[in-house]
Amino acid sequence: MYEQAEPVRSPVSGPGSGRTSGPPPQSPTVHLSASRGRARYGKGATDKQEEEQETSDTYEEAEAVKRDATYRFADRKYRGAESGRQALCSFIRSHRICMEATTVVVFSLVAMGLFILFFINNKIDSYEADVQQLQAEMITKEKMFQAKMRQLQSEMTAKAQMFQAEIQQLQTEMAAKDNRTHVQNLGQRDYVERCESGNLETPKKKKASFFPPGYGNRYHDLTATFSRAFRTTPVVTVGLTNVDHYPGHIRVSARVTSVTKTALTVQIGTWHNSEMYQAKVHWMACA
Repeated sequence: MYEQAEPVRSPVSGPGSGRTSGPPPQSPTVHLSASRGRARYGKGATDKQEEEQETSDTYEEAEAVKRDATYRFADRKYRGAESGRQALCSFIRSHRICMEATTVVVFSLVAMGLFILFFINNKIDSYEADVQQLQAEMITKEKMFQAKMRQLQSEMTAKAQMFQAEIQQLQTEMAAKDNRTHVQNLGQRDYVERCESGNLETPKKKKASFFPPGYGNRYHDLTATFSRAFRTTPVVTVGLTNVDHYPGHIRVSARVTSVTKTALTVQIGTWHNSEMYQAKVHWMACA
C-alpha cells in the first residue's frame, strides 16, 4: 500500500495577505511510497517490481492531478470568497463614506437652517422693535398735535373773545361819543329843562292848490312862536302828520329852517310835477 502526504498550501497573495508581489509558489507534492512485500530476486522479481512501480507511478500521477484540481478549485473558491469579502468591505466602506458625507451635509444644512432662522428671528425682532418705536413716535406726535390744536383753539377762542370785547368797547365808546356829540349839538345840559310842541299846516284855498302847479321846486314857510322864551336855543324836531295830494306821485318834504329862543320856522315843499293841496306837520322843541 502507498501512503500519501497532504499538500502544503502557500498563502495567497493579494490585498489581504502579507505578500505584495511575485507569483504564488507552487505547492510541492510529496510522494511517499513503500513496498511491504517480500524481496524477490531474479528476473521475475525485477519485472514484478517494475510493474508495481509503473502502477504506483500511474496511481500517484492520477492522485496528483486530482489533488491539483481540488487545490485549484479550493484556491479559486478561496479567492472568490476573499474577493467577495473585499467587495463587501469596499461596499461597506463606500456606504459608510456616503453616510458620513450625507450626515455632514445634513448637519451642515441643519446648522445653516438654524443660522438662517436665528438671523430671521433677529431681523423680525429688530423690525418689531422699529415698528413699535414708530408707533410710539406716531402716538406721541399725534398727542402733541392734538395738544397744539387745543392750544391753538384756546388761543383763537381767547383772541375772538378779546376781539368781541374790543368791538363792544369800541361800540360803547362810539355810542358815548355819539351821545356827547348829540348833547353838544343840542346844546343841552345834563338834564332837559322843558319841552314845548305844536302843529303847523298850510292854509287852505278853495278850488285851487296852495302850491302852484307846474314843474320844479315849490315850498312854503310856516312859523310858530313859543309860549315863553327858552333859556337856551331849543332843539326842534318835526314830522308830517297829514298830506293832501293829487293822485299820482307824492313828493313832499318838511325841514326846520331857523330856530330861536322864542320861535321856529318850518319849510314845507314839493318838486317836479307833483300837485299838493295841503300839508300838516307836528313840531317839538326842548331845552
